[in-house]
Amino acid sequence: MGISVRLAVDPSRCGTAADAVKWVRAFHPEVSVTLDGRDVVLGSSMHSEVDLRLVWQSAFINERLLEHGGGPRAGVLGELVR
Repeated sequence: MGISVRLAVDPSRCGTAADAVKWVRAFHPEVSVTLDGRDVVLGSSMHSEVDLRLVWQSAFINERLLEHGGGPRAGVLGELVR
């Protein structure tokens, strides 16, 4: 029995979300992930809902930090945690 999670993506962050989907596929092959319009859908038979949310958060934060590589990371991280 698998768990799936659907999370909304801010319309202004769809490009970042698309890159984060690639990150999840590369580093978490046991997690299925798709970008469905403005939602991301993650699924796994090996992870809980909390795990899937954390996988997504880490992927999305990673991509946001890469986008702002030359900027202050603490500010970007603070924005994401809000």
